[in-house]
Amino acid sequence: MKQKVLCLGIILILAGPASAAWLEFYNEDFSNEPYFEICGEYTPVEGEYFRWNEVDEYYEVRIQDTQEFTPKYACSPTFDVATQDSFRVRLDIKVVEHQTGLPIGVRCVTAEVPEGNGMTMVYEGAHNQQFDVADWHGIEYGTPTTIQLGVWYHFDMFYRMGTATVDISITDRESGVSYLEIAAEPFNPDAFDTIAIGYNTLILETSGFAQIHVDNIIVDSCVGITPNKSSTWGVVKSLYK
Repeated sequence: MKQKVLCLGIILILAGPASAAWLEFYNEDFSNEPYFEICGEYTPVEGEYFRWNEVDEYYEVRIQDTQEFTPKYACSPTFDVATQDSFRVRLDIKVVEHQTGLPIGVRCVTAEVPEGNGMTMVYEGAHNQQFDVADWHGIEYGTPTTIQLGVWYHFDMFYRMGTATVDISITDRESGVSYLEIAAEPFNPDAFDTIAIGYNTLILETSGFAQIHVDNIIVDSCVGITPNKSSTWGVVKSLYK
């Protein structure tokens, strides 16, 4: 069972002469039915699954690479994130299995086109065993070292609309060891209203499988000014295993 420390509401953050309000637009810790559904008309093949693990309380996706371009995603319910303002995305990812060069991970997309332009947080594949965060417009940031299968990693990304810059932190969830820390770097994500887990398949070398677990997804939007990461974030909801 997960132990929760819960504070809900709109939180004012002091940053210089003004303040900003953080609004929570999506929060899913998978302790209850998350109502994720397979995006589009795709039907999983043998060995694939898109499912909520209600015992261990996370979402798991296993997909196989294919010879044709095939979007394979489980999509969250849609939400109204105010991406015209600054926003923050946090989540945990564990790569469980990877037999191919196929990337797999989480994308922030529109429900109508989950395979289209969208901010990505993915594991790059068996030949490049690193995490990558990209805005889908040519800007991407990757972990400089290999990540390990079977380990939970925490992603924390804060985008400032006013300066079109991003802070990204990727750490080992248990030990806190940092795998990527950047601040105020250029970024240009599109608007999104859906979290999609999986990826677009297109066979590279083998028809192997890739599998990930995802947990503790939180999307907040900052209405007003664009504070630096060093300013007080405010706690909308904190989750601990």
